[in-house]
Amino acid sequence: MIRVLDAGEGPYSGTLVTDGGAVVVLTDAAAISGWAGWQHAGDEHVAGPLDLVRRRDGHDVLLPWCTEPLSLFLGRRLADGPRLSAGEVSTLVGSILRGLDELARGQGDGVVEGDWWLTDDGRPLFAIGRGGIARERSARVVDRLHGGCDDRTLGRLLATIREGLMAADTRPGMPRRQLELWESELFAIAAPRPLDRETHGPARVRDIEMVRNLRTGSLESRRTHRAAAGTTDRAARGVLPDVVAAAARRTRELRRSFGQRWRTLLSSAGRADSAGQGGATPDASRPAADRASAAGAPSRRRRLVVAGAAAVVVLYAGLLWPGDATGESADGAGAPVSAPTPAPTSSRQAGGREESGAEEEASDAEVGSRGPTADAEKVSSSDDPVVATHALLSTIGACATAGDTECAGAVADGSTGVVDTVAAFSDAVGPEAPSLALVDEYGDVAVIRATSGAAGAEVSGAAQMLVVIRVADEWLVRDAYDVADQPE
Repeated sequence: MIRVLDAGEGPYSGTLVTDGGAVVVLTDAAAISGWAGWQHAGDEHVAGPLDLVRRRDGHDVLLPWCTEPLSLFLGRRLADGPRLSAGEVSTLVGSILRGLDELARGQGDGVVEGDWWLTDDGRPLFAIGRGGIARERSARVVDRLHGGCDDRTLGRLLATIREGLMAADTRPGMPRRQLELWESELFAIAAPRPLDRETHGPARVRDIEMVRNLRTGSLESRRTHRAAAGTTDRAARGVLPDVVAAAARRTRELRRSFGQRWRTLLSSAGRADSAGQGGATPDASRPAADRASAAGAPSRRRRLVVAGAAAVVVLYAGLLWPGDATGESADGAGAPVSAPTPAPTSSRQAGGREESGAEEEASDAEVGSRGPTADAEKVSSSDDPVVATHALLSTIGACATAGDTECAGAVADGSTGVVDTVAAFSDAVGPEAPSLALVDEYGDVAVIRATSGAAGAEVSGAAQMLVVIRVADEWLVRDAYDVADQPE
């Protein structure tokens, strides 16, 4: 025994068992004593008993294992899988024609209720029981195959077979000769081949037909929006070379200014040392304290020169710091501040001012280094997915403006179409910015509902579902799709 089948897993309930190399359904023979399928033992395309099993208190019967309805298989293949080949169509329609012939031999006129199923080995089989009249169910299957057929010759034959099966009022019986004629014409067009029943990958949410029908805006309006954004981006790129050239000129000017000030400081220090160590003999009549002060003046001047040079270096480094890293524009660097020339009479005070200026410049450089980039990274790594999603929408908006469809900083690897879907929402600001609400959270996966204000989407109140995941302490958008505006 493998397992017990539920009532809805097949046309009949029972226990799934193995019979040699095959898998079959074992059920109580008394439970289906009045079943019409008993007449079809040995048929290939109508479900009937395969064998009987004797037990101590009665008998069990072995039946074919029907794994899925034929309509479910056709729906999956026509919606998301590769189109049915002509050989597969021949297999399905040929099995239907032979099954109708077997039903006609068993019930006379073939008017019996049931449905078409696929067995575990991919063989179409009509299971008598729940469903509809055999001819109507068969005509419905042929009609679906005709709708998805690209071969014109095969399509004409399928239309003929469909019309013949639907003419139940005028032709209540199905002559065997007509069924054989259709089968020979069918096999002359394409030889039968096994059905491809491989598992197909799941469809993305945005590709499901029901979700596509819920979209309120057309894709054309989004393309127009992106085209307008692209025009603005091209205009910005045209200004960029001028900005770079101006920054280069500013850098060269600062370099020349720094060189001139450095040479001025060195020459001033040299003159001060020559004045303190000149050939003049100190006056013997001067007090000893004055002579000691004069002797120590050169060392103080040397310290003053070093402090001034350090202040100039710090100032120059702050002016050359990139504007993008500090959040300041190139013009905000300010005009170069001239270093004060040390005066011999107030060297201690000048040194204090130089050291204070150096500390202020270093403090300003440290404060300026904390820009919006660091704040954005801190927000995107927040434990609250709603807070992180606000930052992700801003990043995706910037990527959409720049034409970056991957947006690796905000979109998870392997996700496609997220930038295009979210772009209309991410561009809105102020009162028109989308409001975010947490729908559900599963550890490192969260579902966020984004509802637009007005101009953020084509229709006010439109909403999107954002699926965000947390990878390496960073939130990323995994999927995004539009939803209908649901009532509160």
